[in-house]
Amino acid sequence: LPLLLVVIACIALTIFIFQPRYLNADAVDQLSQARSGQYSDWHPPVMSWVWSLLDKIAPGALGMFILQVILFWSGLGLLAAFVTPKPFNQILIVLLGFYPPLFMLLSAVIKDILMAAVFLFGFATLLWAGRLRSLTLFFLSLFLIMFGMLTRHNAILIAAPLFLYAGFIFLDLKPIKIAHLTPLWLGLTSGVFFFALAFLLGRACSGSITKI
Repeated sequence: LPLLLVVIACIALTIFIFQPRYLNADAVDQLSQARSGQYSDWHPPVMSWVWSLLDKIAPGALGMFILQVILFWSGLGLLAAFVTPKPFNQILIVLLGFYPPLFMLLSAVIKDILMAAVFLFGFATLLWAGRLRSLTLFFLSLFLIMFGMLTRHNAILIAAPLFLYAGFIFLDLKPIKIAHLTPLWLGLTSGVFFFALAFLLGRACSGSITKI
């Protein structure tokens, strides 16, 4: 409970401090695409499509800003809870999020920050999926990592090792034995499969959204 309250307080404080938000030229273009419904592949279209949904709830930059702030602090909270069971130590880890060079980045609504926040939350969820032996959390983490991969064209470089690690988590949840394949190769094969599946689904999703 103390950790949850601290995370909620961090979210509220961040939103309060960084009003109004900063948007660079790329973000302005993505918001324009979100509102027009005409998506190009210059920027990954999935973020603009998600932004179009958020824009109906919290217009402008606010919806995307709140989303990335929630993902960042929640991911950091989950990671802190995974690392240590001691509430005081958990809170200290979460407060690292106020390290100025890191904290100031949260003021910007750009795809780089969303990517980092999604990957942080997805990785923390994957860790907890392994510890709790939960397939539901596992597939949620895969979805989050795939979403993170679709926020930037080069995010695939971060997503790939996360999917490979997910392959070993999956083997722990659902042990598989294949003749002549060691656990190392089984884990790598599972990871490559999840990565390839996410890549193909992502390409199909982006392709169906892109209209320019």
